[in-house]
Amino acid sequence: EAASVESSKEDTSAVIKPGIIIDGRYEVLAHLGDGATASVFKAMDQDLGDVIAMKVFHLMISRNDTMAERMKLEIKACRKLSHSNIIKIFDIGSFAGHRYLTMEFLQGQTLQDAIAEPLPLEQSLDLLIQACRGLDEAHRNHFVHRDIKPDNLFVTEEGVVKVMDFGIAKQTTAEGMTLTGTILGTPGYMAPEQIDGSSPVSQASDQYAVGSMAYRMFTGTMVFQHEEMMPLLMMHVTETPELPSKRKPGISPEIDSIVMRLLSKKPDERFESCAAVADALTTLLP
Repeated sequence: EAASVESSKEDTSAVIKPGIIIDGRYEVLAHLGDGATASVFKAMDQDLGDVIAMKVFHLMISRNDTMAERMKLEIKACRKLSHSNIIKIFDIGSFAGHRYLTMEFLQGQTLQDAIAEPLPLEQSLDLLIQACRGLDEAHRNHFVHRDIKPDNLFVTEEGVVKVMDFGIAKQTTAEGMTLTGTILGTPGYMAPEQIDGSSPVSQASDQYAVGSMAYRMFTGTMVFQHEEMMPLLMMHVTETPELPSKRKPGISPEIDSIVMRLLSKKPDERFESCAAVADALTTLLP
């Protein structure tokens, strides 16, 4: 699988190179990085004179009809959402067999990179509050993200959090796309109901992921850890998390309370909304 990912990156970088112009409009300026499904480039929108980011999907993904539907869902979701804490997506297209999305160009780093070293409490609270504000906007527009994790949050150089990658978002007012036999999400951050189907995936599922991120940010460790995926998933379903303050002494009872509520096994025992989560976290700011 690793080899196929590497070859996919190569097939993308062989076609998309700095200096080329895509669809007579987008001049590729620089290659920014690669992921399992896509490569990201900095480009100039010659029609508007704006610098943008271009997410170019590898051929293997571009030829997959399910992935094509996810891309359409992502742009549909983001076009409906206008919020300072959600990345703006502009357009969708294809070039030399590769599908692509154009989006706002951000400078900074993912939250995953930002929390490689422990952050001050106030900064961690601020980042989580912003993420919750962006998610609340999505939820109020009937979108559930379903894959909230530090890799899918970007922190700009100005300290603004942007929720990214709505590729497996679910529109709660429409029939959701399902992949038979496939669990959508990331094991370390997935809500129990996403794993066992005990209740529908909802905005409360995104709250659980926020709780998992908060746990990691405050303690420096994941809620649950296991080398194998299935045992890890079952820990989310069956095991009670250790109090954050047990993992890292000095964490306040208020943080313990908020994080443990977010990590409740039952969705209706979490907060009524991500706005309520943001409000609760705001009370902890100095």
